[in-house]
Amino acid sequence: WSQIKTLGQGIAQELDDDTWTQLVLDAPEVQSQGLAGITPGGSAFGRRIRDRFDRLSDVGQVTVAHVIKRAVASVEDRVLEGKGHPEVPLAIIEDLDAYPCSFAHEELRGLWANLLATEMVEGNVHIDVVRALKEFSVHEVRVLKLIYTVIVERDEAERD
Repeated sequence: WSQIKTLGQGIAQELDDDTWTQLVLDAPEVQSQGLAGITPGGSAFGRRIRDRFDRLSDVGQVTVAHVIKRAVASVEDRVLEGKGHPEVPLAIIEDLDAYPCSFAHEELRGLWANLLATEMVEGNVHIDVVRALKEFSVHEVRVLKLIYTVIVERDEAERD
């Protein structure tokens, strides 16, 4: 039960043992299917990602699976085969292991999911962005979102 609580808000609060066990059992399949568009399992990068994922704790695997599910749900059918670079999901998995607090809050997991979704569809996420974001707090993510919103609104106003 203590492992479940370490996930923070939104993933595993008040889960019974059977539900938790099922999440743990499903996590590897979610990872391999969710990332298949940018990292085929048989490729060298696919194997590296799978090996790294397999070394995560149960909590880590369930957290990564949650992020991948959110990313896949947000891109729906727009995933372009071979478009993204496998360094991005690998870095996200490694960052989770090294900085678990950066995945503890729902807003931070949302940031990681959006970043992964962008990579899946556009393939233009710079690896240094992934490395920098691991240092962000929830407050800093909110500030970043606010800045982005202001810029988008300004750009839309200029087009009108």
